[in-house]
Amino acid sequence: GGIGQAMADVLLDQYAFDHLFLAARNLEKIPLHLANSPQITCIHFDFDQIESIETGTQTIKDWFKNNQADSSGLDFIVNTLGVLHTDEFQPEKRLESLNMNQLLETYKVNAALPILCIQALLPLCRGKNLTHIVNVSAKVGSIGDNGLGGWYSYRASKSALNMLTKTLSIECKQRKINACVLAIHPGTVKTNLSNPFTNQGQKTSNKRLLEASESACAILKVAFDQTQEQSGTFHSWNGEPLPW
Repeated sequence: GGIGQAMADVLLDQYAFDHLFLAARNLEKIPLHLANSPQITCIHFDFDQIESIETGTQTIKDWFKNNQADSSGLDFIVNTLGVLHTDEFQPEKRLESLNMNQLLETYKVNAALPILCIQALLPLCRGKNLTHIVNVSAKVGSIGDNGLGGWYSYRASKSALNMLTKTLSIECKQRKINACVLAIHPGTVKTNLSNPFTNQGQKTSNKRLLEASESACAILKVAFDQTQEQSGTFHSWNGEPLPW
């Protein structure tokens, strides 16, 4: 998606990682300039095809083995998965609009799949460096900040993602895993997810539309500014702490 591609571009251009692994359900959607980069390995991750998870994680293990990388572990994991609307459904404005399929599909994409991705990858985070783990959440998932209502499925799924993020941060501390686990709101970004609900070029004192590359840069800055002591916290793209 828009933020995912922008994140890969920024990591490739501005950060000195040994290698990037791009995990996607549909590899054909990865742009050619990323898919063909010698610094990138594309991995098929599809939880409807569980063998792809085993094959994908083995690909990462093999890369470390063959390249003898300094850290010998993943230094950064970011989940940019997200769904707000599809051809079949739109965000619900009223209670009467709720239905089981939308509730379950939104929860699956926005909460279940990100934490299952981390489950698969966490054994690969045993390097000497601090591993930053970021779930791209949403401010509308904040229960404390909800003053408008609506968007039931999306709000609830992002709230669930926040709870999963917080719980993971506690387990990492208990297991002495050297990780900083964060939920970060990316801002309102010019992507296919937000396009139907924004006027392009809109700017107000409280909210403005971000380019995907701008959001990606901001997320990375916020993430890497945090230490292990800040693990289990929720931030906006501009560094502002957000209430759960």
